[in-house]
Amino acid sequence: MSEDNNDAREVRARRGAREINSFDELAKGLASGTLTRFQVLKLLGGAILGAMLVPLLPGGASADHSDEDGCEGLSEPCGSTCCGVAEECCDGVVCCRAAEDCCAGACCEAGKVCVGGYCVCASGTTECGSDCCDPATEICGEDGRCYNPFCESCQAEGGKCCQVVEGGYLISEACCYPGERSCTRSGEGCICCPAGTRCPDRDLGEAFVCISQ
Repeated sequence: MSEDNNDAREVRARRGAREINSFDELAKGLASGTLTRFQVLKLLGGAILGAMLVPLLPGGASADHSDEDGCEGLSEPCGSTCCGVAEECCDGVVCCRAAEDCCAGACCEAGKVCVGGYCVCASGTTECGSDCCDPATEICGEDGRCYNPFCESCQAEGGKCCQVVEGGYLISEACCYPGERSCTRSGEGCICCPAGTRCPDRDLGEAFVCISQ
């Protein structure tokens, strides 16, 4: 087997792994709320665009296709590797995903930003081991991980946690149990509405209380 074929297979393997990571990052970010709207659109749009256009490119459907730069399809060269459409080449050496900051040739993990060439916790969060805690709702455990005592206790009892943080301060929290609907409103917090009621509608001038149906 030729060296060129081996290189092509390595490029395809790296690209496939990055595409899986991009979808994983999108799913995790949506579930945790750590992705901004721009980052979500970048990840989703890039994945869809790549899936639609690659088969249309000359030789795009061929398993052995490789562009002149050594990267397949819409991927771009970055040092010794290739970055996918949802990635950014960081300082010409490593590919960073949409939720990661490029920092002196390295990718800051989600929740951290690059300051002076170092990955640090974003403003409004506190360092806890390798994690960044939200001081309004989380505490730093002895194991160097962030914990949300209220939500973890609620979930352990089978409930759904609702917390509203505004301006860096926790203004309301509630634990909604099965059969209850979680309702939130900016400036007022969250409430749990039982069966037979609905969330209040601000546009109708309704007070922030459960409304009977």
